[in-house]
Amino acid sequence: MKRSLKHKKFGFQITEYCVAPQVNPSDQQLPYHEWFIEFKDVNISIPLDVIAEFIDSSLQNKNSYYKDLIENKILDKLKIRRIKKRWLQNIFDQSK
Repeated sequence: MKRSLKHKKFGFQITEYCVAPQVNPSDQQLPYHEWFIEFKDVNISIPLDVIAEFIDSSLQNKNSYYKDLIENKILDKLKIRRIKKRWLQNIFDQSK
């Protein structure tokens, strides 16, 4: 991303992110989308589960198909993994 994403309600900025499906989770959990997020501020005070709930709720409001998958227990709600600065860029650089 060329510029960071800002969220006014929570006051954090996202500098990089990547979303990947987790289709075979352990412990017989439902499949879910895993969000790998690099936050601009290292010390954000908002718990990741609160941010995940907000993003998931926003996605369900915008995408009725996604909402149906969640409500019918085909998919679990998304999960966020906080990543270190430049983690994604380093992965892409290694794959060249």
